[in-house]
Amino acid sequence: MTISNKRLFQLAAQLLELASDRFSCHSCNDFKLPDWTPAERRQLALDFEEWNGDKEWLEQLQALPEGDSEFDCFSDSSLMSYLVDKLNLIAKEETERRLAEMSTSNRRIYYDPK
Repeated sequence: MTISNKRLFQLAAQLLELASDRFSCHSCNDFKLPDWTPAERRQLALDFEEWNGDKEWLEQLQALPEGDSEFDCFSDSSLMSYLVDKLNLIAKEETERRLAEMSTSNRRIYYDPK
């Protein structure tokens, strides 16, 4: 038996959700991404704020240049919560993709016999 990617993504999301709750109680929640490029850090910040729904702050971030220090640190617990939603979305998309493949395959077998 092989564990599906969907189940692994769900497990990762559950663990991240638990960790996010615990990490949010720490006094310092700074998380740096030193191996990410400035463009990647900026894009992550923009994606996060779009997900977070803070349109005013998103607009302010969009006006900042790529290398701005605002993109150097992230809240660890907030990033975990963001990843929980992203991983659950990936798991859902994986399920929908597999169902679509099955439907196409079944259509070929039953309606397009050769």
